[in-house]
Amino acid sequence: MAATELETIQRLYEDYLQKTEELKRQRKPGDGLLGMGGGPDQDVCHDKFAEELTVVMQELAQSPVPSGDLHEILEYMYGVPLRHRDNSLAYWMLLAVQGLTAQLISHLEPRDASELLGWYRAAYPRFERLPVQKKVLSALKARA
Repeated sequence: MAATELETIQRLYEDYLQKTEELKRQRKPGDGLLGMGGGPDQDVCHDKFAEELTVVMQELAQSPVPSGDLHEILEYMYGVPLRHRDNSLAYWMLLAVQGLTAQLISHLEPRDASELLGWYRAAYPRFERLPVQKKVLSALKARA
């Protein structure tokens, strides 16, 4: 069962979101101003999150995970940015890492891919879609 995988992914997201909230609270006036200094948007937590999530996605792609469990994982990952639009430090990274899911979509049953496709289209309107989201949509369409 992919419950442990989902829990691992949820923990990664929760830790990352908690860290970005902490960085926002600790932000000093002038951090990163004029490209000088680090600032919270340059913190290593962003790269660390993406790297750790990449490893988990690669492991998932190599293991036999039931389509229903993958559906649950992908729906979670696609839903997180929608719930954290107000977190300017994390939002764009949360969207970017959706691209890591493209390799998993081919493991979905067509029925699950079709269901996710409908949900994703509604959740991310055409005029708001970034290239990574178009990539996800294309993979979902191909699988559905």
